[in-house]
Formats: sequence, structure tokens, C-alpha cells
Amino acid sequence: MEPTSAQPPSVEAFAGYVLHAMRTVYEELGPAASGYMNFYEVRILENHRPFSGYDRWVADYVAKTWPNRRILDVGSGIGTLEMLIARHGLGVGGIEMDPGRSKSARRLREELAKTWPEIAKNWQVIEGLFPDAIEGTSFQGKDTVVIFTNVGGTWEDALFERILGALPKFQHAMLDLYRFGGQRNEIAQRNELLNRIASGARNVQHVQPKGWTNYDFVQFDF
Repeated sequence: MEPTSAQPPSVEAFAGYVLHAMRTVYEELGPAASGYMNFYEVRILENHRPFSGYDRWVADYVAKTWPNRRILDVGSGIGTLEMLIARHGLGVGGIEMDPGRSKSARRLREELAKTWPEIAKNWQVIEGLFPDAIEGTSFQGKDTVVIFTNVGGTWEDALFERILGALPKFQHAMLDLYRFGGQRNEIAQRNELLNRIASGARNVQHVQPKGWTNYDFVQFDF
């Protein structure tokens, strides 16, 4: 998948279009089958905003920091972050294990292609588990940046170890220590994970905006 670039729509215009598309898919598939239940329902029915604050920040940070790399987002949900990254002209893949959310992501990509096909072309929906789901794809190796931004589910120990072992295969990784494979509310818990990953990295830095207290974004360079 080669990324394409064109003059992107404004964030405001893009958000309005995506909000309408999200509602269309929700009405078409229903709360359970769409995978929207609770998390995305709040966005479209209460907040009336398709993108979260971290969606916008992560997309801008990634585009500024790695403008010529492919991006792989693990635990991508229905693809709101992917749409923003693709809007920047980057090639992005979103891995999601939930069939309902993967189906919604594919439908949203179809809706996006009706108005901005060049943006939709930048986005690939990948259903499955990381790292197995990227075997044989263009998202392997040092040219891809892997990110974990909102992966709050609890992973089994074996999967957790496999995911940790896969990180050094990428030159760069960014993750939220709060939610990487399980909730870590205590600083000691986050530091334990940080030190473990950092032991195999050549550079580590906290990258989130000042004042953010419910996230702990860290960039690892291998």
C-alpha cells in the first residue's frame, strides 16, 4: 500500500463527514453488531464528536514525527485514529480483533471513499491479533512505526510476552503505559513496564502534552 497525498479537508469538515458516516454505520448494523456499544455510542449520541482529544493529538504527533513511515495502530477499534492519520497522507493500518468493530471500520472506509478516495486508499483495515495479523503484509519491519494508544483489554500472559517480543522488530514504537494490555493506574506499575521495554531500546521519551493526567504516552526507539 503506497500512501497518497492531496490537499486534505479541514479537520472540522472532516469531523462532520465522519460523524455522519459513523451514525450511518451504527444505524445500519446496530449497537452490538457494530461494536459501538458504550465507547463509540457516547461519541455519536452524546458528545457529537467522532474524534477524541487523543485521536487528534496522536495523529498530529505521528504525522510530524514520522512523515515518511507507515503507521500500524494496534487495537484500532472502528478506525477513528486511522482516518485522521490517513488524512495527513500517511499509509496506516489498523489491527482490530473484534469482528464487529472491524466490520464497522471497513464500512466507514467505504463511506470515506465516496468523498475522499485518496484518504481511504491510505487506510488498511486488518482483522486479527498482533503480531500474527501482519505476517506477509507491508506493515512488517523497520519502515513501520507501531503504536498502541487505547488498548485497555487484559491480555493473557503468553500474548503479552509475544507482543513485547515483537516491539524491537520495529524501529519506533509509541504506547500508552496506562492501557497497554491492561489498566495501570499506579505509577509503580507503569514504571515497571517502562523499564522492561526500555531495557531493549536505544532511546526512550515521554511525549504526551503537559497537563494530561489520564494518559502516559512513551516513545521507544529501537
